[in-house]
Amino acid sequence: MNWKRFVLFAIITIGLILLTGSIPMSVGILLLLLVADHFIGVWEENHNNKSEENNDKSE
Repeated sequence: MNWKRFVLFAIITIGLILLTGSIPMSVGILLLLLVADHFIGVWEENHNNKSEENNDKSE
């Protein structure tokens, strides 16, 4: 994982802890962000691979 994303997620989590006062809720939101980031990365990789395959077929 990109360390800049991790720092961003940590800042968001710290902000949520300060706003809500609930550490478990903030950690849960951090986990949801990490899962969403993973699935977006997988989707992006698949999308790029399909685009490359289509470009190879058209040549």
